[in-house]
Amino acid sequence: MSRDLRLGYSVPNLLTPATALSASPASGMAKALVTPADGGIQFIDALGAVVTPAQSGGSALTALTVRDTANTDPSTVLTLNHLLTSGTAGVGIGAQMLMRSTVASGSTKSGAGLTMSFTDVTAPSEDSILTTALCVGGALTDSIVLSAPTAGTNVFTAAGATNANLALRAAGTGIASLQGSGGANIVAADTTGGVSRVGFFGVTPLIRQTVADCVVAADGTSAGTQLNALLARLRLFGLLT
Repeated sequence: MSRDLRLGYSVPNLLTPATALSASPASGMAKALVTPADGGIQFIDALGAVVTPAQSGGSALTALTVRDTANTDPSTVLTLNHLLTSGTAGVGIGAQMLMRSTVASGSTKSGAGLTMSFTDVTAPSEDSILTTALCVGGALTDSIVLSAPTAGTNVFTAAGATNANLALRAAGTGIASLQGSGGANIVAADTTGGVSRVGFFGVTPLIRQTVADCVVAADGTSAGTQLNALLARLRLFGLLT
C-alpha cells in the first residue's frame, strides 16, 4: 500500500483470486481492488467489506455514468491510459481494448480489438492511428486502419496482409457510393437481380452496355454510326455530357 499525493489517499492493494470473493480474505484488509481470474471486478472498501459493482446477467457492468451540466458538449465517460513504469515512449506505443467471448471449445477468445498507437511520439507534433481487428481463422487480425489527417486528408487503409483488398459493400439492392463534400454521388454501384450496375456523377447505376463492332463502309457511315452509339452509352453512365 502506497500513498498517492495527487489522490490524497492510499493506492489500493491488488488481489487476483481464482474466483470472486464472498468475504474479505484477511482480517483488517481494506481499500483493495479485486480482479478474480474467472472474470469480473470487486472492491474491498475502507471497512473491509467486499463490494461487487452492479452487473447485468452476471457478466458486465451495467453502465458507466457521468452526471454534469455540459448540455452542449460531450463528456469523457471512460479513459484508457497506458503509462510507462520505465523507459521512454517510442513509435508504436498506445492502448488497446479487446472484446472477448466464450467459444465452442469453452475457452475465451478475442473476437475484436480496437487499438490506438502513436506513429510520431515527438512533442508537440504527435500523430496516431486507430486500428480495428477481427478474429480470422482463430487469430485476432488487423482489419482497417484510420490514419491521422495529413494535409486535410483522412485515410482508411486495409490491414492484415501485404496486398490486402478493401471493399465497400451495400446490403441487398442498396447503393454503395463515393461522394464529394457536397453529398452528391461521384461513383455509385449496386446489384439488382444478380446484375451489377454502376453510374457516375449522380447518374443512377446502369447495367453494362453493348455496342456492336464497327464495320467500316466505303463511305465511312458505319464508323460514324457506331461512334455515336458509343458516345450515347458513355453519356448514359454520366461519363460524358
